[in-house]
Amino acid sequence: MGLTVFPAPEADLALMEPLVYGMDAPLPDKSAETPRTTRIIESVEQLRDIAGAWNDLWARSEMKSPTDLAECVALYCEYFEDADSFRVVTVEEDGQLVAALPMMKKRLKRVFSSLESMQSIWAPGGEWMIDPECDMTAVSDLVITTVMQAFPRAPIIFRAIESDNAPWQILLDAAERAGYSCDVKKQFDVSWIQTADTWESYQKTLKKNHRSQMRKYNRRLAELGEVKFEILADLHPDDVPALVREGFEVEHRSWKGRNGTSVLESPGVLEYYTQLACTLANRGQLVLAFVRCDSKPIGFEFGFDGKGVYHSFKVGFDPEYSDFAPGQLVMEHILEMMHNNPNWDAMDCMGPVSMAVGKWRGTLRQVNRVMLIPRRGHLLQWALTCRRWLKGSR
Repeated sequence: MGLTVFPAPEADLALMEPLVYGMDAPLPDKSAETPRTTRIIESVEQLRDIAGAWNDLWARSEMKSPTDLAECVALYCEYFEDADSFRVVTVEEDGQLVAALPMMKKRLKRVFSSLESMQSIWAPGGEWMIDPECDMTAVSDLVITTVMQAFPRAPIIFRAIESDNAPWQILLDAAERAGYSCDVKKQFDVSWIQTADTWESYQKTLKKNHRSQMRKYNRRLAELGEVKFEILADLHPDDVPALVREGFEVEHRSWKGRNGTSVLESPGVLEYYTQLACTLANRGQLVLAFVRCDSKPIGFEFGFDGKGVYHSFKVGFDPEYSDFAPGQLVMEHILEMMHNNPNWDAMDCMGPVSMAVGKWRGTLRQVNRVMLIPRRGHLLQWALTCRRWLKGSR
């Protein structure tokens, strides 16, 4: 399926389907001097067809995580979403992709047709990307107009986004200009640890008690057996599956295994992580880390590199060795490696800040859920207004 042209805003929204006319019917951007074309990608196959242009946009954008690359977005969609509901609004300038907004068509509370960002408990999907060298305001206006024409009166939900950063803020401003109300709710804080200074300088910023504890953990584990730390990058894809399984076997020995919620107990999830790891290894962006005691893996981390930022994706440790804090030991050695390598700029700890992560003194970045609701003629807007009024009257 090719280029998509959209029904008028008053069209029947129950179908939530754009009209398809073929490759020769682009939506023109009449307001801009720069010629722009909007398209809607409607399948994973179409995304893979433009993977080169998509990944080039990722390289130019402010996005850091390689999970936003075309291959990773497609993989996520195939494992965790209904592929038939996949949609991406794109904008091109002079044949170059300058913006992409991936979403899924869903039902909100089983009542309202909605568009939602790609996010699951297992992994992030694709995020909003825009070329910082384009007219971001004009392009964002065009993206929102396209969404409104294709999916009239449908609320849009973005989860786990840093809505205060410039690309997101410009897009949300465009949505408000177009007639959406914007409801923002904090989800959690995520920790970013800068690694531009030396390891010795960074250690001095940590609390004395934490430094003392880490020395004790290292010393006591060395007394128990032969300790080996491994930080594995530049892996050949053929070597990846066995290492990924070995790592998640460590996680499986924890309470998650007993509760049936570990990766090994969750159908399809190990296969997804293995495919993701192989995809990243092909690009030289995979990082796997282990701490071993007498050759037995007792701590594990699955991470990846994106533009000099290390993303700490999945962590596991053997509870039998919890007195030695193997998860903290792995993190310490990754941070030391990063501080001693000028190619690294920061660690993204990913996910809500835990007590263990908080000890490493990162900068907190707020992650929000954002709901965009058409202001006119939508029952959800009425319900949201009533909720705000009731809160304010207490």
